Amino acid sequence: MVDFPPPRLHTGDVAPGEPATGDAVSADATTGDVTTAGHPPGGDGLQPTGDVGRLDADGRLYLLGRRGGTLNVAGNKVPAAEVEDALRQFAAVRDCAVVGAPGPGGAQEVVAFVETVRELDHRELYAFLHGRLAAYKVPARVVVVDRLPRNVNGKLLRSELLRGLAAGAWR
Repeated sequence: MVDFPPPRLHTGDVAPGEPATGDAVSADATTGDVTTAGHPPGGDGLQPTGDVGRLDADGRLYLLGRRGGTLNVAGNKVPAAEVEDALRQFAAVRDCAVVGAPGPGGAQEVVAFVETVRELDHRELYAFLHGRLAAYKVPARVVVVDRLPRNVNGKLLRSELLRGLAAGAWR
């Protein structure tokens, strides 16, 4: 979690290598895209970071994940596709999606959403994943859902999963 003064804050991106200030960071209320108002030579002043976040009522920015499918967990890069591949190898998992979301204290953690073909034994799943993934890649939380949200073309809507987490729909 990064504290910023509330005035003039909205949804947006943060420029890599630049300090962020209260009026430099914004977040899109619909998509959650984070942007910063940087001033690179020859640029338009807006620098997308690829981060997705939300601002609370006090103007604090919470980073919820990355647009590109690679999560940053305690400085470690976690490809979401790698974790999803491991999850799909587990017999009880029909389909899944992995996102980065703030955990206790605001640090990003790996969260998996799974559709199952039968009741999920979480202990068995965690043992299975620990045998296939580095410890920092194993999801901190696994949420069982009836159906993963998809658009009419079948594309997974990770943003809906992030919105549900931010709203407290899943614990």
